[in-house]
Amino acid sequence: MSYATIEFADKYFKSQYGSSWEKIEPEVKQQLLDNATLNIDSLEFIGKKLNPVQENEFPRRFIDLSVSDDRRVAAACCEEAISIFENDGINTQVGTDFIDFKLGDISISGASDKNDNKLLLFGGKAEKLLKPYLKSGSFKVVL
Repeated sequence: MSYATIEFADKYFKSQYGSSWEKIEPEVKQQLLDNATLNIDSLEFIGKKLNPVQENEFPRRFIDLSVSDDRRVAAACCEEAISIFENDGINTQVGTDFIDFKLGDISISGASDKNDNKLLLFGGKAEKLLKPYLKSGSFKVVL
C-alpha cells in the first residue's frame, strides 16, 4: 500500500509548484507512488511500527511515544515518485563511497557517508522530509 494516494499527490504538486506530475497517466502515477513507497520502506528508521503486523514501515511510534506525521511521509512519497519519473528510474546515487575493513575474522562494512540511507532514494527532498525518522549512518559488523 502506498503512503500517498493519487489524489493526495495531485493536490500536493498543484499546491507546491508546477511539475510534470499532471501530465502522467493515472496508472503510471500509481506505479510511481508504489515504487516510492518500496524505496522508502527499504530505509532504516528509528522507532517501531505502530502496529507490528502493518504492511509498511509507517506509521511509527518513537521512544517519547510520539507518532510519525502521515502527511510528511506522504509528501516524501510524492517527492520520491516524481524523482523516479524525472530520472527515468535510474538512481545514480546508489553504490557510492562504500568502505570495507577486515581484521582477522572480523569485517566491518558500510557507507562512508554520515547517512547511508540517502544512497537508496532518488530524491533529495524526500530524504529531507524523512530525515527526522532515519537512523543515522551505521556499520554492519560481521563476525
